[in-house]
Amino acid sequence: MKKLIVFSAALIFAAAPVLAQLPVKASASPEEIQEKLMEAVRAEFANADLNGDGMLSQEEFVEYTTQEAREKAENTFNGFDTNHDGSLDEEEYFIALQQMMRRLAEQIKTSVGDIQKSE
Repeated sequence: MKKLIVFSAALIFAAAPVLAQLPVKASASPEEIQEKLMEAVRAEFANADLNGDGMLSQEEFVEYTTQEAREKAENTFNGFDTNHDGSLDEEEYFIALQQMMRRLAEQIKTSVGDIQKSE
């Protein structure tokens, strides 16, 4: 049972970014949330299934996740590179990390507030 709980928690953590982007009303039922999540999973799977055979080979999976990670890394780098010179100096890197930590702290604060309001 403990392994199932840990697995479920890991799955929810992994799905959190997808859930955050879903167009779901705050008052949505668990069934509506599950339906939206499944739509998002199906769309993501279709994007990763490069040959359209309904299966993900290891090669397709690695290619897709590598492409996604590369795009995120490039976008992050471009956001960090505030003077747009194609490289990061220590100050740009430090400022970007500070901003990320502030946003994370704000998200946590908001989440905790939302939880307290719903109790």
